[in-house]
Amino acid sequence: MRPKEGFFHFTISWLVVSLAVWQLCRLFPSLDLDQTGELLVIIFLGVLAELLAVSFPHGQLSGSFTLIIATFLIYGPAATAWVSGVATVFGQGIANRGNPLRTTLFNTGQYVLA
Repeated sequence: MRPKEGFFHFTISWLVVSLAVWQLCRLFPSLDLDQTGELLVIIFLGVLAELLAVSFPHGQLSGSFTLIIATFLIYGPAATAWVSGVATVFGQGIANRGNPLRTTLFNTGQYVLA
């Protein structure tokens, strides 16, 4: 751990990740599995948007927000949480971009909880 990160930051990070997993488990029965093919296409586009993020001095910006809004308007909140979570894990996890696993999971948890 870096010296500026202590027990509090560690605890909050894993609390967000745990709450996101809990929320995804609770939302799974609300998913319409007949639309799985369409959701997989949106997840693929979300992964591409995460992989093509623009780097700035204090972070990165991706275009996945537009896909998430479209998913929310078309498919509802359960599909949106799953699409944003899976797309973020694969998009930031595969490319990694120098982020540790805890950071990737924390970012995914924030997207799911939002």
